[in-house]
Amino acid sequence: MRVRDLIDRLNEAKKYVNNVVLEREAEVDSAFLGVISRNSVLYIGDVGAAKTQLIEEIAEMCGLTLFNTLMSQSTKPEQIFGPADVPALAKGIQRRKIDGYAPTAQMLFLDEIFKANSVVLNPLLWLLNEHKFRNDDEGIIDCPLVTTFAASNEIPTDDESRPIYDRFLLRHKVQYIKSQSNMHKLLQMSMGRYKVTKPEPLGLKTINLLRKASSLVNVPGEVWETMISTRNQVQRATGIEISDRRMGRAVRLVQAHALINYRKEAEIADIDILSNLLWDNPDHIRKVRSIVVARSGQ
Repeated sequence: MRVRDLIDRLNEAKKYVNNVVLEREAEVDSAFLGVISRNSVLYIGDVGAAKTQLIEEIAEMCGLTLFNTLMSQSTKPEQIFGPADVPALAKGIQRRKIDGYAPTAQMLFLDEIFKANSVVLNPLLWLLNEHKFRNDDEGIIDCPLVTTFAASNEIPTDDESRPIYDRFLLRHKVQYIKSQSNMHKLLQMSMGRYKVTKPEPLGLKTINLLRKASSLVNVPGEVWETMISTRNQVQRATGIEISDRRMGRAVRLVQAHALINYRKEAEIADIDILSNLLWDNPDHIRKVRSIVVARSGQ
């Protein structure tokens, strides 16, 4: 299948999700960019803002296995990584039964992630970073994880949660529906009166082909320079520190953004995606957005 045909399928999936999860165009874009570039996405917003529905629709359209859990201070490792394998333990082998849990999922959705304790967050951090899990006596295993989504009502303020917060490359402040016409559409959908034709899920093979095509997108020097100067301006304007890791991963996003717009070479306009990457506190969103828009020429 031609790359253009693959992109067509991706954009059909995006169109479907946008038709069933209303006023979430930027959030949907980031979700699919996260899948293609293998980066994680965080949604911050109040209860009832359709964050869970968004992730479930994305997972279905991607055709990926989803591990979905609501986290709290009392969440235990076995709820995320699987319970102890008791028969194996009787033979002196210590390991977890990981089938159906986070280490075997292709996509994770971690709701209220920052309420979890360090006993859970530390191994989770490694899973998100390296896509690996140490299953006790069985040793380190490679995990099929494609991307991770998380949701929270607030950003973390404690040092314990900051490392995992930084791992979520794309961040969105999700708000309630504002348009009256979209609210009418939402009510119609809830009554089954608004039907949307569902396209065929992408599947892992298509996603991997899109990822390979994305990695081949050329990034000219002027785009590199604009990304760096934009980062510097944001840091001066907000006082926040943007890690080198985040900037390194940002390149993959710029490549993916160019690809889904049917281009083999990135343009300065593609750095528009940085407006969802360069902020650390929601209070900075508007300022960061204005800087990125000015730099990208949007």
